[in-house]
Amino acid sequence: IPRAISISKRAGSSHSPRSHRSRGNSVDNKENQVKRSIKKCNLKPPQPGLPPISKPAVSIKTMGKPDIGTRKYTDLKRWFCISRPQHPKACGITSLVSCWNFLCSELGNGTQPYLTPEVAIQILGYEKEITKIEWGQFTGNKMIMQWFEKLCQYFKLKGKARMYWKKDCAHAEPETVLKNYLADIRNPRKAFIYHCHNHYFSPIGYDVTTNDPALGYAELKDCNLNDSTPWIIIGETSRKQPGMHFIKWKDVVADI
Repeated sequence: IPRAISISKRAGSSHSPRSHRSRGNSVDNKENQVKRSIKKCNLKPPQPGLPPISKPAVSIKTMGKPDIGTRKYTDLKRWFCISRPQHPKACGITSLVSCWNFLCSELGNGTQPYLTPEVAIQILGYEKEITKIEWGQFTGNKMIMQWFEKLCQYFKLKGKARMYWKKDCAHAEPETVLKNYLADIRNPRKAFIYHCHNHYFSPIGYDVTTNDPALGYAELKDCNLNDSTPWIIIGETSRKQPGMHFIKWKDVVADI
C-alpha cells in the first residue's frame, strides 16, 4: 500500500487529544479562508437544490402512448433470414433463399429446415459449384420466380411468386403501391425481392419520416404520406455494403 494512504495502528497505542485539536483547527482555518474569499468577492455561498419555479415554462399534457410502430417497422425475422455474405454475382439466388427461409423454414415462419444457397442450387438442378456458375448471364425476375415455385414443389408446399410492381407495366400509382407495401411487409406470408440496377436484395421494413417536426411521435394514420419522406429498409446480402440500409421511396420509384 502506498505510504500516503496506508493506515496502521499499533497495539496499545492511542491518538492524543492534541492531534484531534490540531486537525480540527486546520479544518476550521480552511473554512474561514473560504468564507473570507467569498465575502471579498461579494459572492453568495452556493445553495443546495434547484431554485424555486414561480411559473412553469412549458405546459406538459399527459397523453396516451402513441403506436410508433405504425411508422417505424423492421421485421427481425426477415433480417435474421438474410443470407450474408453472398457468393460473387449470386445476389439473385441468395435473396431468393433469404425469402424462402423467412416464409417456409424454422428460421422464419415455417417448419422446414433452413436452406443455404449451396443446397438450394442442388435442389434446382445445378450440378456445378455455386462459385463456378455465371449467375449474371441468366438470373432474371422470371427465373427467380420459377426457382421459388420449384423449391415449394420440392418440399410439397403451396407458394406463388409474382411481379409486385413495375412502374411501366402497372396501372397502380406509387402512393397506392407504397400503402400496400406498408401493410404487406407486416404479413408473415409474404416476402419481397427488390431488383435494383444490377443487384437483388430484400426489403425488411420501412420508416415513414414526417416532414413536420411537431409530428415526430405521431402514428402513421396521423401522417400525410405526401408530406412525409418514406424510407424502405433493405436487408443486404453483399458484404461490400452495410447489412441494413435505407432507400428513399422516391428513389425506388425512379429506379423501378
